[in-house]
Amino acid sequence: IYKPSSIMYNEQDLIKSNGGLKVEKTFKMRDWLISRQRKWGTPIPVKYCSEHGPFTSDTTCCLNGTISFETDTMDTFVDSSWYFMRFCDPRNQNLMFSPEQVKMWMPVSVYVGGVEHAILHLLYARFVYKFLLDEFGLNNLLPKEPFERLLTQGMVMGRTFKCPDSQRYLNPGEYELSQTSGTEVAVLPNGKPALIDWEKMSKSKFNGVDPVMMVDKYGVDAVRLAILFKAPAEYPLYWDERDVKGHVRFLTRLLSMAQNVLRFDNRESTHTGDKAINEAVKDCIRQVERDMGIEKHQFHTAIAALMKLSNKLSSCLPKSDDPIIKDSNNDYKRPKALKPALQALAQMLYPFAPYTACELGEMLECDVTERPNLLLTNTNHQETTVISVQVNGKTIGKVECPIGSDQAKVEGMARKYVEKLTDKKRIVYVPDRVINYVV
Repeated sequence: IYKPSSIMYNEQDLIKSNGGLKVEKTFKMRDWLISRQRKWGTPIPVKYCSEHGPFTSDTTCCLNGTISFETDTMDTFVDSSWYFMRFCDPRNQNLMFSPEQVKMWMPVSVYVGGVEHAILHLLYARFVYKFLLDEFGLNNLLPKEPFERLLTQGMVMGRTFKCPDSQRYLNPGEYELSQTSGTEVAVLPNGKPALIDWEKMSKSKFNGVDPVMMVDKYGVDAVRLAILFKAPAEYPLYWDERDVKGHVRFLTRLLSMAQNVLRFDNRESTHTGDKAINEAVKDCIRQVERDMGIEKHQFHTAIAALMKLSNKLSSCLPKSDDPIIKDSNNDYKRPKALKPALQALAQMLYPFAPYTACELGEMLECDVTERPNLLLTNTNHQETTVISVQVNGKTIGKVECPIGSDQAKVEGMARKYVEKLTDKKRIVYVPDRVINYVV
């Protein structure tokens, strides 16, 4: 049916207006998903007998003729459209999967794929899943949908260089990079500037980067950090090798901090900086856990929080070449909370840079595979929050209270600000945030 703007023609109108023209609907069969001439792929379970033709493994044949196997394959999507169910029960020798095991583990929390998955594999996987539910009568037992959430990851982009005349992509040996007024330009042998753009990495565009070469040059942890920190997971990533160098410096600084802490390990004492360090670490733990949650996957902001915490801890350390500093009581000034704070930092770093984190864990004597603990030190510091004291919505003061304090306790601490108020109609208390006196 053709539908221009506001006019609709149905089939009968089209037949009448075209003298009995017959209207047909056609569908295109994408048979390449089933029959492919590839060395890899999902096998097609069919055999051929020279006398009786094709037969499957569960049927019988007289076997008098010559038997040959189907050499075409199905697309790899056919296997990957149901293997998430097999993962729930991988050692089952009798069934594709046990419905009870699938019920326990499914649905998949997050489906991660490129933009092409949304119209290809995601479609096929959902179709196969629902087909199996119907085929095995599992609609009332298993979840209706196989995936809870879709995360469409961005493409990795690289710089491309084109000839301005022919629009041909140039390989790195056909131009020379130079700086002009702070801007990088590519100059051709004839003196003309090449066209520079960002496009999806491709061999044909000569803008790909060999990951093995990057890992050999900078280390796998720095490369991982550069990829995760550059952009949110769902946004394009514009690759720049200079970013990796910055993460090498960050990881090197963490190792140096750990070595510096160990110099003073047996000389630690209580310090006015302990409370600030504890608060900084707790804030970092909360942000990292929030940003890495299933609903966000904001890895770049989680890594930024780790960098912020490392800067805070670094400011509390004497320099590696400084003499040991004492305070007026002849106590060494290194805060007692520094080592537990670095241990927590190593644990939070582990998902992003596991090799460096393990090295830090060995130096600081902690298990980096464990979740960092909010109660980091034995300084008996109680976690607190600042609550605004308001009168008719206007802030007149602030009080620091333990987190989770009830209204009566907060009213007692805020009394000094409102003791002169005589006409209090009501009090509105938002736990851990504000107490407002309406007069």
